[in-house]
Amino acid sequence: MTTEEKKSEVVAMPKRAEIIVADAIPVLDTGKFDQMQKVAKAMSYMSFLPKALQSKSEQQAIANCLKVVNQAVRWNMDPYALVDHVYAVSDKIGYEGKVIAAVINSDSRIEDRLDYEYSGAGPTRKVVVSAKLRTEKKMRIIEGTVAGWKTKNENWTTNADQMLAY
Repeated sequence: MTTEEKKSEVVAMPKRAEIIVADAIPVLDTGKFDQMQKVAKAMSYMSFLPKALQSKSEQQAIANCLKVVNQAVRWNMDPYALVDHVYAVSDKIGYEGKVIAAVINSDSRIEDRLDYEYSGAGPTRKVVVSAKLRTEKKMRIIEGTVAGWKTKNENWTTNADQMLAY
């Protein structure tokens, strides 16, 4: 092929590649949102709905439940299993420590499960919790004591290690 022929040759540009990505924010997917809202509405009718989610307004109760359903979807959990482990503090929904530990332990980004090391006694009883992300060389560590973390929950007097872990 001569240079002139090459210049006159029409080059077909490849079509733009389409990338299909799962929506990282479930409530922004209208199909998922509609289904999640149906689950939240059914959940809001439960007679044993946690006080943290109850409201005088049906719409608010549904919206409160939707927040839990959304989190369950993001954590790949059953929303009805998660709803029993919520509480409210200062108008914010919180999740029990055992749920957070389960979420972390099931996360494929950590090499192994959370590791707990205990020392001391009484109010100075201490836990050191560690885990290593697969992409990092150093362990991530958090530590706390009974004196620093104790709440009014009576389980602190009967099972401090479990409470420290949570």
